[in-house]
Amino acid sequence: MTYQESPREFRQELPNREQLRSPEAPKAASAVAIVNSENKILLMKRVDYGNNYGDDWVYPGGSVDPGETHNQAARRETFEEAGIILDSERNRLFPLANYITDPDAFNIKHDLLVYVTRYHDDQPQPKVASPDEMTDWGWFDPQEALDKATNGEMKILPSGIFAIQRVKEYLSGEHIRQYGEVLMGGTFDRLHEGHKRLLQKALEVGDYAYIGLTTDEYIERSSKQLKEKVYPYEERLASLRRYLDEEGVLNRTIIFPLEDTAGPKALDPKLSAIVVSEETRTGGDFVNNLRAQNHVYPLETVIIPLFRTTQGEVISSTLLRQAEQNNKPAS
Repeated sequence: MTYQESPREFRQELPNREQLRSPEAPKAASAVAIVNSENKILLMKRVDYGNNYGDDWVYPGGSVDPGETHNQAARRETFEEAGIILDSERNRLFPLANYITDPDAFNIKHDLLVYVTRYHDDQPQPKVASPDEMTDWGWFDPQEALDKATNGEMKILPSGIFAIQRVKEYLSGEHIRQYGEVLMGGTFDRLHEGHKRLLQKALEVGDYAYIGLTTDEYIERSSKQLKEKVYPYEERLASLRRYLDEEGVLNRTIIFPLEDTAGPKALDPKLSAIVVSEETRTGGDFVNNLRAQNHVYPLETVIIPLFRTTQGEVISSTLLRQAEQNNKPAS
């Protein structure tokens, strides 16, 4: 299987540049795949909104409010809908899936980041905490839910099926390539050949690549050169998604906001490797040191050689920003 081949069929409709700046832009949202001690997942049944919307089974979740992070929204929505308080230490949220949903009852699309976490038996039992939004709940084996959806016993949208397949694969620990899940991160400003080689390697060795994309706030706090010239987060995200979609690997990537050096995926015990360049290998060391401090086994480090211009300069986003400022192409 080559790095381009996708193990799951699920087509996302990506917004164009104009839509990113319009009310049609997908709204940020979070959801949580909560897994109990029997490896069953919590699904909740939405109310029937009419017009063939709702009455389907989903993970607890909803929109990210202004001023909230995805993590905060996921915890809030879980409490509001299922009555479960997710503790920041006992219920760590690890990114699991990321995709753009179909339009909802109000014709709004959401850019959904799905997390996964463990539910402990001494935590409060789930309940329908918001009857205006949900009507029922249950614990389901992932394959059971998929079978019920196939047989028409449960209504689950294609994006929901994709998210349940992801948690099934995540829990199985099985993998096709050298690693099941690999981690990488960066600014991905002015996507260039060095970025592409890094992404290609990650998807060559791993079934799924988790990509931490630095937020505008993180960049502002950094000492990065010409940081004021870095493209906004949404534009960098759109560019990255377009490339991955063109390569046929978008469904094998999970892109999440990177708000600090390690990010929310760093301590996930299901991760196997981290992919870095020669220039960013210290980031890999930082993540492994953090995992050691938290008694999580270290990741294998895959190091990619730097890509150079014909003049021998290392191609980088900083070089491209400098070239633009000097009105001179980097070649």
